[in-house]
Amino acid sequence: SAGAVKLAGLGVVAVIAAHDTLGMKQIVPGKAIIIVDEKADKAQKAALVEMVQKQTGMLTDNVVAVKAAPIDVEICKCDGNSCAKVAAGLAKVETRCLDVHHDRACGNETAYYPPLAKSVVAKPAIASAHSYKGKEFNETWSDSERRGAYIGTFSIR
Repeated sequence: SAGAVKLAGLGVVAVIAAHDTLGMKQIVPGKAIIIVDEKADKAQKAALVEMVQKQTGMLTDNVVAVKAAPIDVEICKCDGNSCAKVAAGLAKVETRCLDVHHDRACGNETAYYPPLAKSVVAKPAIASAHSYKGKEFNETWSDSERRGAYIGTFSIR
């Protein structure tokens, strides 16, 4: 919950288009679309947007749209605890656990960039597929097998 607004069971997704690498200082402001759970009422939607903006700082200063959509999150059961599927309307992400043999890049397999949200316990993962098909950024994307995902949990009190 956020104040008196109950958020249990609701989801929210931020889609961010940035000039610089996410997790690093941004020299040019990015743009964000926040997708709130379609099950949320007006107060819950406002609380979800506020929560995302508090957690992500400058990355969501320039929100170009707030959309409502069904948000489906499935955390897979695996040894690495870092595979998940997230579908949020026009945004989709699917991750898989890092494989020490297949995904080895340079022998220094650490999480270099910090997670985007504050106070999150996160594990790095492979974004086996991710896409955004909306019109708000004047671009769409679809990519696969990228070393740029985190799967994490946090709680707001």
